[in-house]
Amino acid sequence: KNGIYMLVFDMLQFVCTRTKSLKRIKFWLDSIDLHAPNAVVLIVGTFADRVRSSTEKGSINKALSELLKTNRRNILQNTSEDLLFFPVDNRSREGTDAIRVALSEAALNQDFVNQEVPFRWIRV
Repeated sequence: KNGIYMLVFDMLQFVCTRTKSLKRIKFWLDSIDLHAPNAVVLIVGTFADRVRSSTEKGSINKALSELLKTNRRNILQNTSEDLLFFPVDNRSREGTDAIRVALSEAALNQDFVNQEVPFRWIRV
C-alpha cells in the first residue's frame, strides 16, 4: 500500500513505437494505482546515450504528460531537466545521481518511513 516505485522504460523503443510503449507504461501505472494508490512513482528512461536530442526527450515528456493527465498524480519529477522522467545511460551511469537524490528526498518525505513497526518484524 505504501512505497516508492520505479517504472523503467526504453526511450529508444519509445521513439520507435510510441503507442506500444505508452500502452505498456499505462499498464504498469494502472497496476501500481490498483495495489498502492498513494505510492510515489519515479519514471526512468534508459538508453539516454542513444536518445540525446532534447527534441526527442521533449516529445517523450509531452506524451507522458498526456498519459498522466488521466492516470496518476504522484509522479516524482525530474526538476533539474524539467521532465516527468529521468533519462539514464546504463553504460556511463549518467543520470543515476539525479535518481539517487530524488529517491532519497522522496523517501524522507513519506510518512510511513518513520512509522513504528513491531520489533519481531526486524531480523538481525
